[in-house]
Amino acid sequence: MGSGFVAWQTTTPFPLSDILASSSKAKEFTLFSRGTQFTDDSVMTIAVADALIGIGNATDNEIKDYIISEFGYDLSRTRDEIRPTYHHVETCQQTVPEAITAFLEGENLEDVIRTAVSLGGDCDTLTCIAGGMAEAFYGVPDDMKAECRKRLPEDMLTVLDRFEEKLGEAQRRL
Repeated sequence: MGSGFVAWQTTTPFPLSDILASSSKAKEFTLFSRGTQFTDDSVMTIAVADALIGIGNATDNEIKDYIISEFGYDLSRTRDEIRPTYHHVETCQQTVPEAITAFLEGENLEDVIRTAVSLGGDCDTLTCIAGGMAEAFYGVPDDMKAECRKRLPEDMLTVLDRFEEKLGEAQRRL
């Protein structure tokens, strides 16, 4: 889900019209293995959710309602309803809604991440999607950033520092 950082990469939100115009919604393609389908709608859904978050005035219900009406995802189940039967599934159609539910039901970044992991199944993907949305919405507490930096080896800190530098340059150009 390469679109997971759309909302926090700029100080000016992407217009929804630009995001929606870039999609050929009907196109499907197989990636990595037979039967693993990723659709433009899957990526588009996350990009749109991130853009709504980036606008800064969209509520959880507005994000949920927009995704349901525009992309047709079923977001009716709660995390407690998902947990008992959810299993590893290699389709976005059965991963993206669960990730969005984890985000929508979370109360802060840590809660969203814990919720996504607790759903089971493809939890690394769920957590990546939900965590990206939560970072855009809630931010990352400074103490969490500091703790994470303490755990990274020097070469990864160098990569992180270069990424943050490039991100800052991109934001200044906007």
